[in-house]
Amino acid sequence: MISVSDQFPKSIQARRKIQLPAMVSAKKDGKAAYLSYDKLYIDNRMYTVDTVHNSGYSIS
Repeated sequence: MISVSDQFPKSIQARRKIQLPAMVSAKKDGKAAYLSYDKLYIDNRMYTVDTVHNSGYSIS
C-alpha cells in the first residue's frame, strides 16, 4: 500500500495541531470542516490559530 500526504514545515504542523480539536468537534456536530495549509474552514468560514476561539469549538 502506498500513502501520500503533505509535508509541512514544523511551524505549520504546530498550527494545524492546535486547530485539529476544533475541526473534529465541528465535524461531530455535522458541520463541513477541513484544514487547508494552516487555516481551518468550518462551514466555509475561515479561522486561523488566532481566531479559532471565535468558531465556538474548543481547542484545548
